[in-house]
Amino acid sequence: MIFWNSLYSFMVVSAIVGSQHRQLEKHLYWMVLLIIFFVSGFRWAVGTDFGAYQHIFEGTTRLAWGNLTVIAVLNEIGFVGLMRGIHALGLGYSGLLVATSFIFFLGLHKLAIRQPNPLAILVLAFPLLIINLPMSAIRQGAAVGFICFAINAFCDRKLLRFILYVFAAISFHVSALMFLLLAPFIYWNFS
Repeated sequence: MIFWNSLYSFMVVSAIVGSQHRQLEKHLYWMVLLIIFFVSGFRWAVGTDFGAYQHIFEGTTRLAWGNLTVIAVLNEIGFVGLMRGIHALGLGYSGLLVATSFIFFLGLHKLAIRQPNPLAILVLAFPLLIINLPMSAIRQGAAVGFICFAINAFCDRKLLRFILYVFAAISFHVSALMFLLLAPFIYWNFS
């Protein structure tokens, strides 16, 4: 707990200092982004669903592809495919944590750098998104990473790209399906 409070305090101070010095903010942004990615991706036995996802990973990677097809159709096929790919590379469960954290943080990064103060986006995302998703709910974390890409496509009014990113998110967690409801509004004028 002390680590998280210290890290968050460092992020807040960095955002305040960085807002006065743009070049320093850029360096602090990358330092904070890399720190939270490494803490999230390379953790062990941390997170509420750690054991459950480890059990799912080990069970899914033991199944034959024929049996896996039914499971993949009924569940999130992107997540199942990622688990199988990680297993085929011999990376194990730690590889899955790194991969899902990478998807989340890459999406968050692509969303943050479009804002006037990207470090402030990390500070705002930290308490809820960063702690609760890639650190506890890795499927949802990867889905949110793809949704961040979808939001950028929405802002750019790229309908096909928006839909593809939402479907990528759905392949990790079906709850992302609700973002398809935004598609009809992609060409509306928003402030």
